[in-house]
Amino acid sequence: MTNERVSGKEQIGETAASATAPAGNIIIFAPVEGETMSLKNVKDKLFSSELMGKGAAIMPKNGDVYAPCDGILTTVFDTHHAYGIKTEDGAEILIHIGIDTVNLKGEYFTSYVEKGQTVNQGDKLCSFDLEKIKELGYDPTVITVVTNTADYAAVEGFNHDHDKVKQGSQFITLTPKATL
Repeated sequence: MTNERVSGKEQIGETAASATAPAGNIIIFAPVEGETMSLKNVKDKLFSSELMGKGAAIMPKNGDVYAPCDGILTTVFDTHHAYGIKTEDGAEILIHIGIDTVNLKGEYFTSYVEKGQTVNQGDKLCSFDLEKIKELGYDPTVITVVTNTADYAAVEGFNHDHDKVKQGSQFITLTPKATL
């Protein structure tokens, strides 16, 4: 297995090196480069209804997907279209690639990681053949959600459509609940 990492210094926009968030907030970074999309506009009711959690989505520019945060891979689907990461702070992040791409049974996807592996923000998780997936009629939207949204006072992601975002840019902010 290979692990490819992209340096935050190579990115445009707010990155791990330059992100400014209030103390105690958790930052989740964009797993891909592309155009942002409000989760409510994703063409899958499971995600657009926020049943899986709050987050945001990106219409990818290419087929390279990177870890949006440091953590342990709790889920790596056999079909390589979805990855779950749990951060040290307890945030549970799901990266889901495409709508109904589970039906491809892993074809056109290459995974570089396995369940239980520790990853750092910017490590390459997988790649997929963006053009082939679109050619076959699948929506390649990359969705990032916080599956334990209820554990946070706020989960704020991009709610604008068509903003350009670079992989590694600040994408979602988690505000912990106040403790007494």
